[in-house]
Amino acid sequence: MKTSHAKTNERQALTLLEVVIVVATILVAVSLLLPFLARSKTTATHVSCSNNLKQIGLAFRIFSTDSTDNFPMQVSTNRGGSGEFGLPSEVFRHFQALSNELGTPIILVCPQDRRIGAPGFDHLANSNISYFVGLNAQAARPDVMLSGDSNLTTNEVAIHSGLFPITTQTRIAFTRERHAANGNICMGDGSVNSLSGWNQRKVFPNTNSFTNWLAVP
Repeated sequence: MKTSHAKTNERQALTLLEVVIVVATILVAVSLLLPFLARSKTTATHVSCSNNLKQIGLAFRIFSTDSTDNFPMQVSTNRGGSGEFGLPSEVFRHFQALSNELGTPIILVCPQDRRIGAPGFDHLANSNISYFVGLNAQAARPDVMLSGDSNLTTNEVAIHSGLFPITTQTRIAFTRERHAANGNICMGDGSVNSLSGWNQRKVFPNTNSFTNWLAVP
């Protein structure tokens, strides 16, 4: 009986060659899955960022319904807006004016940005924001940019914190810092477009010489 049991265990054990084959198979499977998982993660964060901007666009729209169709940038601070804040260091003020509509400042950070969300609107700063503000955006103009990913390039030059004029001649794209050179843009009507670049004919179909100043945190 002991001899028979030993032979059975010997037959059930894997040989070294079989172990090598199993390990090699697992490694090949993992190497095939990794790119798929990476793409899935990138897609998920891109969608999450788009959802952030949809909530931001909705917050702007809700604010405008209580402010005669004006966004905070066109409303005085005396009436709950941010109209007096025009410096690059004060971009966060435009989002602070939306504290009631946004509910939380966490959605002001893109999932692929290294910035950290503020614990509350009282502590909000430019460093807690991933999105620009279109200072000239209007609720009645769906063709004007309201907000979007701030990792922009204009005419092939990356832009950083500051105020930047965007006209019909400005070529806009995104750096590879987030979403693999793709980006999300929220328009004046609250709609969000996910793009690899920005088609100026879509942004400014009938704007003539209209200039939209972007406040980038």
